[in-house]
Amino acid sequence: RPHTKITPKSHQIHTVFTIYYMSTRLKHILLSSNNLKKTCDFFTKGLGFSLVVCTDTFAELTIGKKSPTTTSNSSNITLAVQQKTLVSSKEEEEEERRNRQSEKNTISLNFEVVDVDRAVKQLLELGGTLDGPIQFTSDKSKTVEKIAAMTTIDGHSIGLFEPKERKNE
Repeated sequence: RPHTKITPKSHQIHTVFTIYYMSTRLKHILLSSNNLKKTCDFFTKGLGFSLVVCTDTFAELTIGKKSPTTTSNSSNITLAVQQKTLVSSKEEEEEERRNRQSEKNTISLNFEVVDVDRAVKQLLELGGTLDGPIQFTSDKSKTVEKIAAMTTIDGHSIGLFEPKERKNE
């Protein structure tokens, strides 16, 4: 933003440009849902998210730690979930689920978990599906031990990563 500045000694006019840098951060990831309550249960009970707000058509969930130096949750991940349509019968719900599972999503949410096997079990009980076997990695960096690919009850792809135990050096 330009503004004019007159220096006292020489009385010359200088144009000073003040540059304002825009700080960009991810506000949230918006997911659509056919059943808001089940989706909230999937992320809170299955992956440890906290429910911040929930209405009949919208929910906000978060996971992470609040920064002690800011008022924002700078290291948090926030999911916003929007109710898509209300399902009127079990048959329609099952047909919608089959349709969702046959579609490919372009985004995958990836989570680091302490125990992939336990997380998979919890998420299956909450309506998720496992997209193939749990895999052991041959990761050259030796940071990840197991990986699982899953689909949420709304057809969103998620990855679960179990880190190898780190020894204090």
